[in-house]
Amino acid sequence: MSEAFCRLYTQSTEDYNGPSMDFAKMRLQMGQILYYTFLEHILMDEKRRGVDLTLILQEELFHKTLFTCCVEIVLRSYNDPRRFPWSLQFAQVEPYYFIRIIEPVIRSEKQSDNQLSRELVKHLKGIEEQILDSLAWKRDSSLWQILQNSNMDIPSCQDVNFSDQLETEMNSTTPSVGLATTPMSPATKLVNDKATPINLQLSPLSTISERFQSPVSQSSARRTLFPPSSSTASSNTVPTLAVSRSSSFNNRGTTGTSVITTCAPSTIQKPPSLITIQFYTLANMRLRELCDRLDVNEKELRKKIWTCFEHSIIHYTELMQDRHMDQMIMCAIYITCKVTGNDRIFQEIMKHYRSQPQAASHVYRSVLISRSSAPNVALKVEGCRGQQEGSAPPATPSQMTGTSTSFDQEERGDLILFYNQVYVQKMKAFALKFRAVQEGDLPPLSPLPVVRHTPVSPRRRISSNHSVYINNLSPVKGNTAMSPRKPLPYYFNRSPAKGLWRSED
Repeated sequence: MSEAFCRLYTQSTEDYNGPSMDFAKMRLQMGQILYYTFLEHILMDEKRRGVDLTLILQEELFHKTLFTCCVEIVLRSYNDPRRFPWSLQFAQVEPYYFIRIIEPVIRSEKQSDNQLSRELVKHLKGIEEQILDSLAWKRDSSLWQILQNSNMDIPSCQDVNFSDQLETEMNSTTPSVGLATTPMSPATKLVNDKATPINLQLSPLSTISERFQSPVSQSSARRTLFPPSSSTASSNTVPTLAVSRSSSFNNRGTTGTSVITTCAPSTIQKPPSLITIQFYTLANMRLRELCDRLDVNEKELRKKIWTCFEHSIIHYTELMQDRHMDQMIMCAIYITCKVTGNDRIFQEIMKHYRSQPQAASHVYRSVLISRSSAPNVALKVEGCRGQQEGSAPPATPSQMTGTSTSFDQEERGDLILFYNQVYVQKMKAFALKFRAVQEGDLPPLSPLPVVRHTPVSPRRRISSNHSVYINNLSPVKGNTAMSPRKPLPYYFNRSPAKGLWRSED
């Protein structure tokens, strides 16, 4: 990996000139130092949890992804022009596997004195979202081979979540659906605090050995990744739900945040796939925020939208291949609102989508319509390039809305064209079930995941050598005591200077 890094790092491209070999070795050495630092922290964390460290040290994929993550942190810290996923390319690590190391790195650093900066945590969480919403669903991802070999569907949200992580009648912790019901609602955080992923909880704690079970060894690992789903698909033939179209849209792209919740298990026999949990949690956050902006506040309607989205992921998983999570969310909102008489025009949905922190114009301008296995003979639009490598956005048609353009062996168009020609053909039979007059004829609605959050400034120990903590000034309901003993508090901008010296004594 070291030789591959130096070789690729010194190569010149049209975007930047290749540096000298000595400079590349300096960058490599920084990554190696950081690798051993993280390795020590992670092993100490695993040892405290009673994990056999031998299993971890023997897992090649763990070391490979950890070193790749360290290189990515070094490149980001020095504002290197080589952007993600360049680090995956030199290390030949798939996004589907790389996502497993991100949370252990953040978690281990939270428990040490030398914590990652807020900006680096935000960067790593942004990478995690990119993998969840699109990169893991690329055509060459191992995810598809695992699904094919296991002959199993993607599990439902209810299959992979625990009982108190879902909005049910027995779960009284369900938050209000309104955006402005509480000043610290998760949806508000998604909109207003685009650079604050730190205040959100991490996913259920799993050991490194669980995260890095051999991806190619075989059916047992695949069954762990994708437990069987009890749902069945529907394939009735019904009329098409077409969409009218009008205006074009502006470009926008930023990085968002995600929230992962934790709790005790209920009836799940095997550990669920972490990537599936994270996928549904991120989708839930984005769907909630978009529904808030569209004034879709009826809880029953939101559950129908979520059920429709989940159905498309489970039974028509191929819709996600080389496409984007946000495309499925917007289509689910439109088709469900249409069949239930709560019409929202597509232009309105895309307008509010652009205000989400992760929004990018290629998500609704350049959607995969079809792919041909034959050599491409269609005329390409002048000035457009073929399909981009890495994380660059795909080529975008420059013609008027409603048309499609071929790039290499792909036909691409806008989101409305994708909905009319692809999505509605798959989902119309299921969506029209929500038109049922009798309540008993409705399909079972999937419970929405519960979104929980931590306070903006939670109590945090700032040193492992001293019992010194920082906390938000205003007490938060339900907060635990700062210390078993009586604390010596010092309030910034309130307490006299001598109080700080007294605390040091």
